[in-house]
Amino acid sequence: MLGVMAGSRGKRTPQKGNAEGAQLLPEAPMAVHQVNVHQAKTHLSQLLQEVELGQDVVIARAGVPIARLVAWHSAERTVAAPGGMRGQIQIADDFDAPLDDLFEVLR
Repeated sequence: MLGVMAGSRGKRTPQKGNAEGAQLLPEAPMAVHQVNVHQAKTHLSQLLQEVELGQDVVIARAGVPIARLVAWHSAERTVAAPGGMRGQIQIADDFDAPLDDLFEVLR
């Protein structure tokens, strides 16, 4: 894991392979991880793997969060079967009547 764990409180502990040498451990388990812009650019593939595993990544500039990298969840759209909305849609008997009188009102 890169950077510092985001959280409102916590204690710092050493972390292997991290130039910053610290990790913020939150009181409650959170799947949020903060990195700086340089780390995000350098380790994008690794960050994407973490996101695929369900962890959110916050990208910060000078310690100020500016973006959040989260997993993409496409909305599953279902198509109604033919006739599936029978009785729910009503069309007026005159829906195809000429519209000539409609424009007379606007004059």
